[in-house]
Amino acid sequence: MQVHVAYHQVDHSLAFDQFVMEKLNNMKRFFKGNEDVDCVVAKDGKNYIFSLHYKGHGVDKFVRVKSNNVYKSAALGVEKLRNVIRELKSKKASHL
Repeated sequence: MQVHVAYHQVDHSLAFDQFVMEKLNNMKRFFKGNEDVDCVVAKDGKNYIFSLHYKGHGVDKFVRVKSNNVYKSAALGVEKLRNVIRELKSKKASHL
């Protein structure tokens, strides 16, 4: 899995990069190794927008979460992506 984190109107933070990587590494059981996850952290007034774009194994999904805390927005975004991927995998399994 390759992860890229971009910052728009937000200062770059190694601690935040590490936090995002840790959250995504907890999802490794859903990944097979050839996925790309692009993350964008942006500031919108007092809120932070965390967007994830997942590409892998014929799947191309985008999720976006807004929160007043950058870490909370990342955690919610990764959780939302996990639910989307889990749903896709269960649909594939039910079709077999």
